[in-house]
Amino acid sequence: MVRALVLGARAALACAAAVGCGSDSTPRTAAALSPVVDLIATFPATGGGRATTMIDPRDPEAALALTRGWSAPEPGAEGHAVVWMLASRAAMVIEAGASPVDVVMSVNAVTSGDAPPFVVVQVRLNGRPVGQLRLGAGAQEQRVPLSARHQRPGRNTVELIAPAIVGRARPGGAPLRIGVLGVRFETTAERPPAPTVDQGTLFFPSGTSASWFVRVPADARLALGVGPVDRVEALHVSVTSDGGRERIVDVRDPDLRPEAGSVARLAISASAPTTFARLQVLGPGPHAPPPAPGASHPNVVLYVMDTVRADHLGCYGYARPTSPAIDAFARTAVQFDDAVASASWTRPATASILTGRDPAQHGATTLSTGIRPDVPVMAELLHDAGYATGAVVTNLNVASRFGFGRGFDEFRYLEERDERPGTYASAEELNAAAFPWLEAHHDHPFLLYLHASDAHAPYRPAAGQAARFLPAGLAPTITAETPLRDLLRRPALATPDNVAFLAALYDADVAAVDAGVAAVLAKLDALGVGRETLVILVADHGEEFLDHGGLEHGRTLFQEMVHVPLLVRLPGGAGAGRRVPTLARQVDLLPTVLSLAGVRAPGGLVGHPLLTATGEPLPGPDEAVFATELTGRPLAGLRLGTWKGVVDETRERAPAVYDLATDPQERHDLADAHQVLVGYVRQAIEERRLRAGAEAPPRRDTPVADPDTERRLRALGYVEE
Repeated sequence: MVRALVLGARAALACAAAVGCGSDSTPRTAAALSPVVDLIATFPATGGGRATTMIDPRDPEAALALTRGWSAPEPGAEGHAVVWMLASRAAMVIEAGASPVDVVMSVNAVTSGDAPPFVVVQVRLNGRPVGQLRLGAGAQEQRVPLSARHQRPGRNTVELIAPAIVGRARPGGAPLRIGVLGVRFETTAERPPAPTVDQGTLFFPSGTSASWFVRVPADARLALGVGPVDRVEALHVSVTSDGGRERIVDVRDPDLRPEAGSVARLAISASAPTTFARLQVLGPGPHAPPPAPGASHPNVVLYVMDTVRADHLGCYGYARPTSPAIDAFARTAVQFDDAVASASWTRPATASILTGRDPAQHGATTLSTGIRPDVPVMAELLHDAGYATGAVVTNLNVASRFGFGRGFDEFRYLEERDERPGTYASAEELNAAAFPWLEAHHDHPFLLYLHASDAHAPYRPAAGQAARFLPAGLAPTITAETPLRDLLRRPALATPDNVAFLAALYDADVAAVDAGVAAVLAKLDALGVGRETLVILVADHGEEFLDHGGLEHGRTLFQEMVHVPLLVRLPGGAGAGRRVPTLARQVDLLPTVLSLAGVRAPGGLVGHPLLTATGEPLPGPDEAVFATELTGRPLAGLRLGTWKGVVDETRERAPAVYDLATDPQERHDLADAHQVLVGYVRQAIEERRLRAGAEAPPRRDTPVADPDTERRLRALGYVEE
């Protein structure tokens, strides 16, 4: 799979060593190459820098360590800033450097509101309990030792877990709040020197080293720009391919082009102080952007099928007749066989569809957060281009209060109701609410976003529908009224027949979504706009039926969660019947819509257009990131071609790595045999986290869920534990 790193450079550093003139080793043969990886910019994600000594909310860079569950900094006493825990869990990351040492964490904390005499806050390091803060009223400093044996080189996660009463007012009292004014990390051990980055320059003290994990492009080169008094003889460069041996690189002639197309560990050490003003991997320039189509302004229908697994649709190989209308639609559309969700639950995944950004960028990552107000969404961009914009949704997670209504002329949320068999409004109700708007606006370019939730638990299809999908001879001991969590609490209930019964109920609900899609397509044709409308069918995420020991969604990142159906029918039927095997991502949908509508894309998008107006697939990245933190256990994943890695950010163990080409069910963790790939997964995810935090330095989670909304979300099964 992976061969080795390719670097190439003809180092003309003798001048720098002899006369102190400085040098850039970029070879003349690399004139047509462009920077592919800026190793100086990437360095903070490697975990090889200096260890964290202080987190001060007043310092935007240091405040990036406050990763989850914190308010924006607010003025505190004596010139300090304070960040408040928004709920009972909050997390920060610390860097331990290449060689962790014993440290003491000193937390300058403050409480306010109606608090008991003492509040006990548990402290966890990489998922392991290591101590507690016993907080009284007002400001105080508490100390917790963090042992070196519980740390790992590079990034570590510290969690504060407070009682559930945080943020909740008792009758007649103010809500209890717990805040942090600053955190210090002190040690009596001598820390080894480490490389540092300052204003775009990377400095190596004598005797230090650093490692990067790099995907190596074709014809790659290493561009070394060292300082005026540094000597190339002091540098040692080595390359280790995934699963291969370390190879020493001659920095004067490091031409390793035959090993292009790999993931590898690049290690650089310096026996004398060395300053890098430039350190880049060069490769062929990026693909030219597709030419913008003419301003045809096609109508756009975005139909999001909540909780629909790709492998439960006929066009994706399912044997049961769950989706005759969608299967017929696929024959008129472009089908993406390897589409990846940005998250395994509704809010962050749908936000990625509408913003073209990863969850860490758009901010809608927890039950208490929504799309950041500064992040533009699809409806705003098309509305500004003259489109009429309407939406009807059936899931509280995409209600206006979380930012999903921005830019829509009309946005309707059909609330969940306990008296409905399936709680959520049906696809039939969804259409009944949407069709009057469509009739009123079909003679003008429009965007219509529909969100159907029939397939979401509880699975309670219309009477008699499940029988179509029940295997012969099935003898379940549960009914449609049995809470799904009973099967997890009582393993004896999780029999093959009971799980098959649940899957049959689910299939019947998928069939209800299919009928809703059929009605929408028929309505477009009846209004005479079917052929001139861009229609996108996509799921927000999948669903689990004990595939990996669980039920429902949001708790893992296995393929049953993040492999989603994606079908795009272009105006005029261009590309009809084409199947695209390469990776597609939910973040690519907004750039695709904007490109086909002739609308300029805003800055900050991570997605790329998927198709030309004639239905030709466009080349794009074969990497995708996805994440979930619904249960308070943050997981982040990376697709790398057919390889997949998943990081559990609150556990000490290394990322899990799977080869989907040979193990599509993800049964065999190959991390031990692919340590370079493991390093790349961890570094790539950390780099994206840092980049997202840098885009809005002081911004933290903004709570947008009031107590009643939180109660309703919990009643629907969305629980952050």
